[in-house]
Amino acid sequence: MPRPKSFRNPIRVSLTLDGKVLRGARRLAQAKRRSLSEMVSEVLSRYLRKNGRRSL
Repeated sequence: MPRPKSFRNPIRVSLTLDGKVLRGARRLAQAKRRSLSEMVSEVLSRYLRKNGRRSL
């Protein structure tokens, strides 16, 4: 499967998460059979699209 466009041209984002949130996010990613970075990228893309910022 080809990489999503966001992975070909990455934008660096710094996030601070506590251990509990990080463990939950990893479990969710495993359940969906996707990498944590793919899940975070998807969430950020949706957020930026919803809030009118299509590209940074």
